[in-house]
Amino acid sequence: QTAIICQNDIIAHHMIRLLEQRGYDVPRDIAVASFDNSYYANSGHTRITSLGHQERAVSNALAQSVSAAVARHAAPKVHLPWTLHVRTSG
Repeated sequence: QTAIICQNDIIAHHMIRLLEQRGYDVPRDIAVASFDNSYYANSGHTRITSLGHQERAVSNALAQSVSAAVARHAAPKVHLPWTLHVRTSG
C-alpha cells in the first residue's frame, strides 16, 4: 500500500480531489492521511484519516503560555497527545 501524509486536512482534502480527478481510487490505490482533525477531515465524500488533539487542548496551552509570558514567568510544559481518527481515506 502506498500513502500520502499531508501537513493538514485542507491539503489532504485537495490532494484527494486531485488524485480522484487523475483516476486514482482513495484508499484502494493510495491512502491519504493528515494532521489537524479539522472540519475538512469530514467535509468530502472521502473522509480523511487524521491525527488531532483533544478539543481546545492547543488553544488552552497557548493561553497558558501567553498568560505566563505576560506575568514574566516560565511557560508551563504541556504534553498534547495525538489521537488518530481513522476514516475512509486509508
